[in-house]
Amino acid sequence: METNKGFEVCQDVAERKPLSRINAVVDRLKEFCGYTTAHGVGRLIEAKCFFWRLFWVIACVSAMTFFVLQVNSLQNEYSRRPVKTRIDVQHEIVRYT
Repeated sequence: METNKGFEVCQDVAERKPLSRINAVVDRLKEFCGYTTAHGVGRLIEAKCFFWRLFWVIACVSAMTFFVLQVNSLQNEYSRRPVKTRIDVQHEIVRYT
């Protein structure tokens, strides 16, 4: 990388060969997966062995499934609007003497 007036210029981008549309999408997807904070997705892309790739696919899909089920359960609970606290107010007559 060169430094030009305090800014880094990435030669990588300029030197890339033109890619087909599908290769460009795959390239962007790999780049996204490498930088995302969803921890398993980066491992999935980096896996070299079929076994580990399969493992990370199952792990990511399982985590997403449990997430969707949990959100659905919480949304259903919220929609029912359950009352957990009841407050009874009793008025008393106060006499000053």
